[in-house]
Amino acid sequence: MEARLRLKAFRIENYRSIEDSGWIPVGELAALVGVNEAGKSALLRALSKLKPSDKEEFDSQHEFPRHRFAAEYERQDWRVVSAEFELTDAARAAIAPILDGEKAPSTATFYRYYKNEDWTCDLSPAPEEEPVSRKEIETTLRKFEREANRFTPDNLEEAAAAAARTKMGEVHQTLRQKLEGAADDLHSADGKAILAQMLAVVRGQGVMTAATKTLLEPLLSALEAALEIASKPLIGPRVEQALWDLVPLFIYFEDYSVVTSAIYLPSFLEGDPNLPGSEKRTINTLFRHVGLSAQDILELGKETAERQRGSPTFEGTVKAEEEKKHLRSVKLSSAGQEMTAKFGDWFKQQRKYRFRYHADGNHFRIWVHDDKRSDEIEVEARSGGFRWFFWFYLVFLVESEDGHKDAILLLDEPGLHLHPTAQKDLVGFLEGLAKRNQLIYSTHLPFLVNGEHLDRVRAVTLDAVGVTQVSTDTWPKDKDAVFPLQAALGYSIMQTIFLGRKSVLLEGMTDYWLFQALNPLVGTSGRAALPNDVLLVPGEGTKKLGYLASLFLSQGERPVIVLDADTAGRTRAKEFLMEQYLGHRKRSCSWTRSSSGATRSWRTYSRLTSTPSRFPR
Repeated sequence: MEARLRLKAFRIENYRSIEDSGWIPVGELAALVGVNEAGKSALLRALSKLKPSDKEEFDSQHEFPRHRFAAEYERQDWRVVSAEFELTDAARAAIAPILDGEKAPSTATFYRYYKNEDWTCDLSPAPEEEPVSRKEIETTLRKFEREANRFTPDNLEEAAAAAARTKMGEVHQTLRQKLEGAADDLHSADGKAILAQMLAVVRGQGVMTAATKTLLEPLLSALEAALEIASKPLIGPRVEQALWDLVPLFIYFEDYSVVTSAIYLPSFLEGDPNLPGSEKRTINTLFRHVGLSAQDILELGKETAERQRGSPTFEGTVKAEEEKKHLRSVKLSSAGQEMTAKFGDWFKQQRKYRFRYHADGNHFRIWVHDDKRSDEIEVEARSGGFRWFFWFYLVFLVESEDGHKDAILLLDEPGLHLHPTAQKDLVGFLEGLAKRNQLIYSTHLPFLVNGEHLDRVRAVTLDAVGVTQVSTDTWPKDKDAVFPLQAALGYSIMQTIFLGRKSVLLEGMTDYWLFQALNPLVGTSGRAALPNDVLLVPGEGTKKLGYLASLFLSQGERPVIVLDADTAGRTRAKEFLMEQYLGHRKRSCSWTRSSSGATRSWRTYSRLTSTPSRFPR
């Protein structure tokens, strides 16, 4: 079990459009939701620099808020990131030897600044240290001063005693000067140095004599005891360092580069200047997944035997080349099979995909086919959403497991090019990853927000002067920022509606009000009311009722449809039976009422309540 810390909350200050985000609580999975340019990316990028996997440091010239740059740029000690971590049981066990019986802190808060030089930490509760009080040393010095002023040893003449008192006064003055400006607690490296200097004065030549020994011994003992305590290593700094070593790395994903799978190996190895850095990263990740470098694939495919035909070494060269190509084929086949097995676990688009990694001389390419499309084609010939999924999966999965298994993952705007159903799959994939790695992502897409877990959402907006604000407990008033949340909640509610086993679609709100009014009346009169699991859904007339019915039918639900007995209603009923309800005439339950009004609605209502078995299952 890894001894790691769990991020509880973070705070970003003085970074781009962010003055002070306030504390942003996070769990295993959190989503920063807001419109473009609201500051979502800035929040993630700043957080990543607490302990970045890519070693990216703060650059105050480009990242400090621009409107404050001229007046405040010179000050370099601005705090940027604060992150509060909860100690796991494993982390407590890791620092137990340092604490030596002291109670372990429950949280550790780390800070990073624009200086990039170091971090600071607050422990809560902080370990109890044995202090070395400067005030106690000062009290000892005052007592020494009083006794030195009336120092009159019996074995010395008055002149000698006066000289001794003068000498002791000089010692006192020197010790006072050494102590000036010292911290209140001398239990530190600086405090230790000051105490050592004071002891050197007391032990100096001509200070400790037979006559002054009795006067100096209490002072000497006090300073020696204080130095002994100050020399003991502080528990707090050692605990802080040990916990900093346990702080997870932050892996920031911003650019999910989609590249062609056709790679000309010699050009790639020579450093093709036309190849963007993000694509180089993606291709290198691909080869790490294969288990062979580009150089290995090229070398294993070289053919030299033909030039040796007729020579004694020809047969040996042919066999050696055959073995190399076989090794390359096995590696490529294994990687393709691994991708086939893992990819289908989360790209749930009603198809089963098979991948084949192929190398031919100096060329490398990835082929794919599925159970609905028998022809094998290149990855880059598939849809844009599929390509994004493939390359994202490859880069994200390989890099997040490449020595950073306990990292905190930060994803900036994933899934922009995906179909809504694929975006839903992506959310499921992220939820699975969050069980192993804490994960925070930003988005403005409704289908990347789980409407059943709006507690994960942190809404990001800009105020009237362009400063980023983060809402954690309430939704902001900005309608554009709230839209993805409303859409996600609406979708969640609609899914709940679709799960209703007895849905009744009505032409409009008038019918809905009439049914809602009739139901409690008949219930209180002792007659059969609509069952609790019947859901009344109003439409907007006969024409639009078809679209509403289609939504239910697409989810495998076959609702009851109530129509007027006028010409439009009868025509629409026939269309339903001939089209959307074709083959289910007996189960369609498409009742009509003779005309509008409460009396006629009562007739239809009675049929619904008296024949509950006819609701489609």
